[in-house]
Amino acid sequence: MLDAVRSGDRLALELFDGLEVTGTVERHRVRRADRYTLSGPLEAVVGGSFVLAVNREATVGTVRLGPAGVYRIEHTLEGL
Repeated sequence: MLDAVRSGDRLALELFDGLEVTGTVERHRVRRADRYTLSGPLEAVVGGSFVLAVNREATVGTVRLGPAGVYRIEHTLEGL
């Protein structure tokens, strides 16, 4: 699903307990067809940003909510 995302696209990121933030992809860097990174700012979050790294079927990342904290997205055997 993330392989179709391009610069300028908006991503809804559901973090936990119904907390959802929206990020705008400013950078889409492809290393290979199945390996790429996406990053950009979060909407309505001062100082907020996200970075997602995809390596084949695994996705990991960091979501920074400004002073509210930093959240890590980790891949498990069951998915995200």
